[in-house]
Amino acid sequence: VNGIGVKETAGNGKNSGAVFNGPAFNDPWPDVPKNRARYNGHMTSRQIRQFCKLEKDAEVLLRGCMTELGFSARAHDKILRVARTIADLAGSETIQAEHVGEAVNYRLLDRELWK
Repeated sequence: VNGIGVKETAGNGKNSGAVFNGPAFNDPWPDVPKNRARYNGHMTSRQIRQFCKLEKDAEVLLRGCMTELGFSARAHDKILRVARTIADLAGSETIQAEHVGEAVNYRLLDRELWK
């Protein structure tokens, strides 16, 4: 990566700094379409349905947690986003019950902190 000099960052009075458009500031995901979420936390509801495939036992666990703990539909989506991230870190294509359980625990922790 080429460095930038002091003159380029000092500005000329009209501009407060240089425009960063060199190779270090290019899009880190050039192969990902612009209309697709680049982070699990940015997934839309449609993308969640598409990319968050649950195994049967994970689906049963999530449904039970939703009923027993009274989570909203919004919390359901947040749990799935976190579970997808946990599954990604574990190298799993599908979301397993252990991933859902961990995500639910994080959600419960979040709920407790904001009481």
